[in-house]
Amino acid sequence: MRTTVPGSARTVLLAALALAAAAMVTAIAVMATRSDSTVDPAARPDEATTPLGSGRADPAGRRRPIDPGEEGETDDGDEWEPRGQPGGSRDPEGPVFVVTADTLRAEFAVRHWEEVRRMIDVLQAEGGTVPSDVVKQLIEMLAKDDLRLDAVLALGGVKDDLTGRLLGELALSNDATIETRQAALDALAKSGQKSVLPLLQQLIGSENLDERIARHAFAAVAGVGGPEATGTLLDLLSRHLGDDLRGAIVVALGRARDADTGMAETVRTARERGDKELLQAALMAATIQGAGVGPELEAELLKTVEGTSSLSAFADETDRQIIQGSAMPAAVAAGIVEPILRAATTSGPLRDIALNALRQARGDDAARAIAAALSRSTDETERRELTVALGETGSRAATSMLVSLLGDESGNVRRGAARGLGQIRDTAAVKPILAHLGKAAPDHDFANGLIVALGIIGAHEAITPLEKLAASKEEFWRQLRPFIQNAIVRIQTGNPDSLRLDPKPRAK
Repeated sequence: MRTTVPGSARTVLLAALALAAAAMVTAIAVMATRSDSTVDPAARPDEATTPLGSGRADPAGRRRPIDPGEEGETDDGDEWEPRGQPGGSRDPEGPVFVVTADTLRAEFAVRHWEEVRRMIDVLQAEGGTVPSDVVKQLIEMLAKDDLRLDAVLALGGVKDDLTGRLLGELALSNDATIETRQAALDALAKSGQKSVLPLLQQLIGSENLDERIARHAFAAVAGVGGPEATGTLLDLLSRHLGDDLRGAIVVALGRARDADTGMAETVRTARERGDKELLQAALMAATIQGAGVGPELEAELLKTVEGTSSLSAFADETDRQIIQGSAMPAAVAAGIVEPILRAATTSGPLRDIALNALRQARGDDAARAIAAALSRSTDETERRELTVALGETGSRAATSMLVSLLGDESGNVRRGAARGLGQIRDTAAVKPILAHLGKAAPDHDFANGLIVALGIIGAHEAITPLEKLAASKEEFWRQLRPFIQNAIVRIQTGNPDSLRLDPKPRAK
C-alpha cells in the first residue's frame, strides 16, 4: 500500500532527518577528537593537551598542557582557530597534568631522565621540594656505573640545602669509592648550594687529599661562587702555584660566579708586589671568565695592558712585556679591544702577541673595530691575523668585510675570510661564496674553505651547485669530492658538525 505524505508533513520529516544526521556527524567528530592521538576539542586553545614528554603517556593517565606557541590548532566547537586566540570561556574538561611529588616518582620509576630533570625544575619553581625518597635513590645511584651520569644531572638540579649536605657528606666519606665521591662533587658543582661551602672547605683542607678528589672539589667550590668561595680558591692558588693542581684551580676561578672583587684585588696586589707567577695565573683565570669579567677586574686588566707605571714593580723590561702579553687575551675577552689593536698594528715586541690575543674578541663592536683596522692595514701578516680574528668574533657585522676579502690577492687572507664566514654562519654570504667557488681553481685550500663554509652555514640553495661539483669529471673537483659530499650532508641534516660522507640522493 502506497502512503502519501502531505507537503507540510514532508517538510517536518526532512527537517528531522537533517537534525539526526547532524547529530550523528557531531557525535562521530567528538569521538574522533577525544581519541588519545588528538587534541581535546573542549580544551581552550591555549590549554590544549598532548601526551607527557615526547609523545609518551603520563604514568598516572593524565595529560599536560601544551605550551602556548607549540605547533597545531584546536577546535573551539565553532571553527578552527590558531592556538593562542581566545576560544570562549569554557573550562577545560578532564584532568590537566601538573607536576607533583607523585608524578615525579612515576617518571623516576621508569627512568625518563629528561622528564625527571624537567619536573625537578618545575616542582621547585612552584615552591615544592623534591621528595626525600627520590633524592635518596638518586644519591645511591651515584655508586652505579650505568646510572651515575643521569643521577649527577638530576641531582645537579636539586637546590635544597639538605640535598647539598648529603652530597657534601658523601664527598667527604672515605667509605665511598673515588668515582662516587667525584660524582657527588660534580652534582654540587651544578647545583651550587652555598650552605655546602663549609663541607667543601673541610674536604679541601684534608691532609693527603687525593688529587682526583681535589680537582672535582675545586669545581664544586666554583659552582657555589661568591666572595667566600672565590677567596677559598685564591688561597689555594697561592699555595699551589708550583704544583700540578695549579691548572685545575685556575680553571675553577675562571668559572666561579661573582668573583669580581676578589680577582681584582689579587691582580692588583700581585702586580704591585711584582709577583709574576701569581699575576700570570690570575690573568689566565680572567681569560677563562671572558665576557663575565666584572667592572673592577676589567679596570685592573686595562691598567695591566697599558703597562708603564702600573708595572713599575717589575724591574726587568722583559718581565713587563710578559705580563702585558699575559693580560692581553683576558682584556680582549673582557671587551677591551682598542689598546690591543694599537699594539697589534704597531711594530714592537708585543705585536704578534696582540694579534693572537685579538682572536678572543667577540661581538659586533669588536668586529667593527677589527674591520676598520683591517681596511687600513697593508702588511700581509697583519691582515691575515686580523682576518682570522674578524671571523672569530662570530658577528654578522663582519660579513661584508670578509666577503670583500674573498677576492684578496693574498691566498692566506682569502682562506682566512672563507673560514671566518663559516664561523659566522650568515646566509647573506652564500651567494658570494658560490660565486667565488666557481673560480677558486687552482687553490684547493681556498676552495675547500668555501665548501666547508657552505656546509656549516647550511643554506639549501647551495645543494644544487654542490651536487654539480660533486658530479664533475674535472680532476680539481674530483679531489675535493669528499669535502663536497660532507657539505651536502651537513646542509641536508642541519648538522654543521656532521662528518658523514654519504649524502642521501634528493627526490627528483
